Amino acid sequence: MALRQGWDDYVRFAAARPRIYAAMMGRLLEGAHIEAADQSYQTLVQNVQRVAAEGKLAVPAPAAADLVWASANTASWLYVTAQIRKVPPPQPDVVDLIRESVMQTILIQTPDADSK
Repeated sequence: MALRQGWDDYVRFAAARPRIYAAMMGRLLEGAHIEAADQSYQTLVQNVQRVAAEGKLAVPAPAAADLVWASANTASWLYVTAQIRKVPPPQPDVVDLIRESVMQTILIQTPDADSK
């Protein structure tokens, strides 16, 4: 599913480049326009809209986009702050749990649905 793949790609970027991710987020908070950030969010919105068009969202599309965006950023900050917290980067199962928790929240659960 494109929604999960986009989430994974976003978090992988932060995991591989935590300083760049942190700098980008800092610039955004200062009001900078970063085209890559805009494109990332627009891709998310488009993916959510596709899922909504298929009738698979359990929540309104704007709420789904907010939840996916928030959870991807939360997982990303675990990588950014690992050194500050004096811990290793998060384990893959922790990151997967964050992603799947939000997917369970926003998606209509069906018995035969493919979870990945």
